[in-house]
Amino acid sequence: MTFRMMMACLFFSLFFCKACSDGDDISFGDKTDGDETDSDGTTDGDGEEDMVDCLSLDEDECEAASETCQAYYGTLKRVRNLDCLEPATDSSYRFVACSPLVDESCDTLLMDGQGPDCSIWEFPDSCMPQGWVNLFEHEETDPECDALPTCETCSELDEEACEAASDRCVIERGCPYQLRNGDCLESMIDEDDPYAVYNQEISFITCADPEYRQQGCSDVTEAGLGPDCSIWIFPSTCIPEGWNISEDRDDCAALPACE
Repeated sequence: MTFRMMMACLFFSLFFCKACSDGDDISFGDKTDGDETDSDGTTDGDGEEDMVDCLSLDEDECEAASETCQAYYGTLKRVRNLDCLEPATDSSYRFVACSPLVDESCDTLLMDGQGPDCSIWEFPDSCMPQGWVNLFEHEETDPECDALPTCETCSELDEEACEAASDRCVIERGCPYQLRNGDCLESMIDEDDPYAVYNQEISFITCADPEYRQQGCSDVTEAGLGPDCSIWIFPSTCIPEGWNISEDRDDCAALPACE
């Protein structure tokens, strides 16, 4: 061993002993305290990696976090509207919620689940987001949801109420052709004037669920037979459910014309 190497070893030994006697920690490049650095360059005060809040993610974010989160899809059946539950108008299969990924087997049966807002969705299997109630398996439901009544259907609303519910109902207006008057049907037009029906004032016919309009409407007048056997002329081919004039209605066929 050369003299220069001996001096270097002696210097290191003296330095090491002095550091130990002073109580100082000796670091060889490893962090012994403080915050740890995450893979993305961020740090946590407690030294743990950031946890992903799956429940707050939208569809794209949930799919991107598929290692820890799972996206659930289904069909909306009943949606909460303030203090009641109403039938959904959009029956498309779509994103419902994001939830932490769990290792569980799912029964491949259509099942209804109720979310935190009391809305009811149909899922393709028994697996549902965290915090949801499986209605098929008769799990304990939220008393608040149980207390919600079914909203009035659109057909039960008058014109004013229908306008107030325009987010879920549509007003149908047209011209009366034949109206029920007690036990007979009264014609509302001049039978000798072929254009008489088009010269009438357009008025409120009914309030309806807009789902029947999803197929598109042609601007061609169409006759509709109402629940009370009255006949109205609609301004398009969109006729509310239950107003199909081609259906056989024995109760209407038995009504005579008013004298």
